[in-house]
Amino acid sequence: MKAPRAIHATQKEKNNMKIIPLFAFLVLTFSVNGQSVLKGKVSFVTSKNVYVKFVSTEGISVGDTLFSNSSKKPKPCLVVNRLSSSSSVCTPLAGFSFQKGDPIESKQIVKKKVEKEKKTDDKKSGIDSPLAGKKATKKVRVIDTHAQRLRGRVTAASYSNIREQRSPSNRMVYRMSFYGDNIANSNVSVSSNINYREIYDARYEKADRDTKILRVYDLAATYRADSSFSITLGRKINYKASSLGVIDGIQGEKFLGKYYVGGILGFRPDYQNYGINTDLLEYGTYVGHVTQGKKIYSQTTLGLLEQRFLGKVDRRYTYFQHSSNWHRKLNMFGSFEIDLFQNINGKKSSDFRLTNIFVSSRYRFSRRFSLGVSYDSRLRVIYYETFKTDIERLLTDEARQGFRLRLNARPFKYLNVGASAGKRFQRDGQNKSENINGYASYSNLPFIGGRFSVNYNRNESNYLVSNILGYRYSRSFNSGKFGTEFYYRMVHYDYLISELAPKLNYFGTTLRYRLSRALAFSILGEYVPDKISDKYRVNGRLTYRFSQKKSKKK
Repeated sequence: MKAPRAIHATQKEKNNMKIIPLFAFLVLTFSVNGQSVLKGKVSFVTSKNVYVKFVSTEGISVGDTLFSNSSKKPKPCLVVNRLSSSSSVCTPLAGFSFQKGDPIESKQIVKKKVEKEKKTDDKKSGIDSPLAGKKATKKVRVIDTHAQRLRGRVTAASYSNIREQRSPSNRMVYRMSFYGDNIANSNVSVSSNINYREIYDARYEKADRDTKILRVYDLAATYRADSSFSITLGRKINYKASSLGVIDGIQGEKFLGKYYVGGILGFRPDYQNYGINTDLLEYGTYVGHVTQGKKIYSQTTLGLLEQRFLGKVDRRYTYFQHSSNWHRKLNMFGSFEIDLFQNINGKKSSDFRLTNIFVSSRYRFSRRFSLGVSYDSRLRVIYYETFKTDIERLLTDEARQGFRLRLNARPFKYLNVGASAGKRFQRDGQNKSENINGYASYSNLPFIGGRFSVNYNRNESNYLVSNILGYRYSRSFNSGKFGTEFYYRMVHYDYLISELAPKLNYFGTTLRYRLSRALAFSILGEYVPDKISDKYRVNGRLTYRFSQKKSKKK
């Protein structure tokens, strides 16, 4: 009777021996497939993306959520968009802002060991894996934010007007724009926009006017210490306060999360030749705030600036600028300036004077229909030390105001239509201007191909009414390597203060040829018949574009 018990006990022990390896396997599987924390840090922040550096991104996939480790309870804050072996490019979730060095962690299920063992076992046993034959998911290369990138454009153009009863006039115009990001993979970037004109016209020479004109609109170098701090030296427009125009000097800016603060110290360009004028000192500061989410982006700046002439206060004012995009449908922009200083007949005061207002908005109802509206009100700016003799006259000037309404639509696949109406006015009736414009264009014409467009414009001012109707046909050949264009315009001018009412007809053609991916040439010819003297216009343009990107070597 005892023997069966012994046999039964032995069988139970055998079953236990089978369970122990199974239990050990489950424990091992849980530990291998369990939740693992990968820790990283924010390495760079841009206006749209956050870059996070890890020792390794194994176990992280595109679409995963990363967590903020700045508090006791980690919170989801980033979504992974792109990956490399050690970095990830992420989109921040609403309500979060980041700085370089912020701790980030990823809680992922790591399956590498089990999958590797399973593949090895499957291979040995001859069993095909369900993933066999499928291509491995390719990891997207992370963009190196410190990689050098060079791009620019150089243009040489000639403009010639020929008329039988007058000597011909010719102009040569050379333009050069250059942008170099992270020169030699450093933190230094440069930019330039230069224009040089040379005029060949006997009338200019007789009037003793300058025939060689150099204009520098941008020439600066920017040092970006990290994603939150930058310093710019040279001539540059600050786009957070674009109404200031170009500034010759030094500009610095620091981001503090969603907020930023900046400083300006330099000179205004000379009002006669647009050159550097060290007598026109200006300095100031500004603060701002950025809001960025999946569907909302806004930027608001408030600043204070003082401008001087030969050491004396010329102008002191505050400025405000706002731009935003809501759900990729509504775009808004607004700015205004308030003068805080007056110096009339030697009497200084701090009376407020609203100088400039400009607001615009554009709403895209759909991919085929959008509507825009804008309003601006501008007073002549008074520089109390620069234009002392004109102060009384400028103070009596009324604000010139204006409205503009724009409509664009694409009712059919190849048809685009649009219209705009604008009005400018002053209370005293001066500087009145009313403008109406409409256009329609159709691309991919049947049988002949190309694009045909028609445009109409009517403008009425205090002294002139003009009506212009134009037709244009253009087409490209050989994958865009060669292109041509023909146009015809009827122009009717009616001068309200005289009996002159000339009617002109313009016939023109343009030929374009792309010699290479970087080099292109175009020539325009125009003929205007006239009772007194026919007119001819010939323009030529040679354009060279270049772009080079060099990845940072690791």
